[in-house]
Amino acid sequence: MMESDRLIHVVLGAVAASTTSWWLASAAPAAETGLPPAGAATSKFCSELQRIGNGTDDPGEIPPYDHTAKILDLLLPDASEALKPLIAEMRDTFAAVGVASAAGKSVLPAFAKLGDPRLIDVEHALARGIRKECGIALGDPAKWPKDTAHSAVPPDADQPACPGWGAQSNAVFKNRFPFTIDTSGANYWDIRYKVEPSGWIDLAGEYPHARYFSYLPNDMHTDNLHQLTDVHIDPDPGSVNPWRQVPPAGAHQRFSIHFVFGPTPANPAPNTSYLGLTKHGEPNQGGIIVYRIYGSDLGNEPNSAGVKLPAITIHAPDGHVVAHYDECQPYSKPLAVKFEDVANFPPLPIPGSYVSPHPKLSNSANYNLPVDMLANPDVQYATFFLSHRFGDLFVVHARAFTTPDTRRGEPRSKPSDIEGWTVCNYNLTSGIAQTCRMDHDLKLDRDGNYTLVVSTADQRPADTEATRDANWFDWGPYLDNQITWRFYRRDHPKMDKFVRALAGEPPSPEIAPYIPQAVYCNKAAFERGGWKGCLAAARRE
Repeated sequence: MMESDRLIHVVLGAVAASTTSWWLASAAPAAETGLPPAGAATSKFCSELQRIGNGTDDPGEIPPYDHTAKILDLLLPDASEALKPLIAEMRDTFAAVGVASAAGKSVLPAFAKLGDPRLIDVEHALARGIRKECGIALGDPAKWPKDTAHSAVPPDADQPACPGWGAQSNAVFKNRFPFTIDTSGANYWDIRYKVEPSGWIDLAGEYPHARYFSYLPNDMHTDNLHQLTDVHIDPDPGSVNPWRQVPPAGAHQRFSIHFVFGPTPANPAPNTSYLGLTKHGEPNQGGIIVYRIYGSDLGNEPNSAGVKLPAITIHAPDGHVVAHYDECQPYSKPLAVKFEDVANFPPLPIPGSYVSPHPKLSNSANYNLPVDMLANPDVQYATFFLSHRFGDLFVVHARAFTTPDTRRGEPRSKPSDIEGWTVCNYNLTSGIAQTCRMDHDLKLDRDGNYTLVVSTADQRPADTEATRDANWFDWGPYLDNQITWRFYRRDHPKMDKFVRALAGEPPSPEIAPYIPQAVYCNKAAFERGGWKGCLAAARRE
């Protein structure tokens, strides 16, 4: 459906002594915790945890959700009575998506449990238990994200003040697994629908003031159906679409779209998506319509990009109106919540999958899962998986695609390479985006290239002539990490060549500079020679 699945190879077997040094250094020191250091752990469970953290006994090339479940399976037999139920619950939660998919059942309930606050508290209890029994605590426990009991977010914060719309998500109060939401003005809402054959849903609203928006219907398996996207949505009579032209002063900017509970006809109607069948042609029972806004011109705080959520009208098969909800402002009052006050997952000493000493881009939108998992088909995803097993710094260099800077007044219709892009680094198991940047937030060199350096704070390079144009991304207190790009829209002409290059086709001289190059490096080498010095050193090895 989307990007071709290309697994990144997992390095199996024993690792270098420097890996063990990282593992022990990551443990909270005895003076801080009042507990013995990780090296003093003697139980079989603690030894198994350390061995797994060093990269041995890896379950192999499987999707990250299943990878985490398999790691927990390895730990379960030797766990104490206190930890065993926590590990089992976390294992079952992560494994549920694959189990449901293999059985041909809807994965929506399993996906919901991955985002349930209950999992936050399970992981907190597990992290505290591991610290108590083994003396291992990644980062400073006093600085771990809060559990749900200590969150400053109102319990109903993810519910918009708009009837007809379901949960709302953004980087302030829902930047956590499995959503991995970036912090670049991204806002999400959903409509949960149940298929009533021959019925339909109408939406009527105003084009938002943002870089991108779309309505993506997903079927009962979280697989994508036909998406309706900004430039492709025809305006109402007498209105204009600002993605197609600069609106004249005072011009209306309105649209109407439709979701029909039937099969897609030979000649689909404009502004219409058909939800009667699943992606694979089976009768669809229901699903989720996701409304996405990227790069709101109003900034990165929760907002609906200067317009109300569209009106919703639900029609029965005979045409009568079952329900109607007027256009609505989802944030009736500002949310005075800081990111550090949001309940989130703690850093667990569990390694991620797909890491390699020779970084290789993955272009999978859904972590190589058998279902789309609500991933956005307008986006070309690209990901490097990284690990402290192979270096203290992860350095990336590439040419920046040009985009309209709508926050500074440039029109959405301005000719450019693509519509927009963001880059973020995450730890998948914990789900938190440590650092995110939108395209125009990155420093570029004189040739229009950007350099990213991912490291812990103590390994952050000093400001030298060689490092001046670098953008630092905080690795955070994790063993492993990932850095992920979202390039949108995929139907831009330049993106086609880029996507084919990511899939393995030799890139043309025109597109090659845009393909991110990445190497492991160290602080001293980067301070001396910048990205060029690190790349040259990697080529000599």
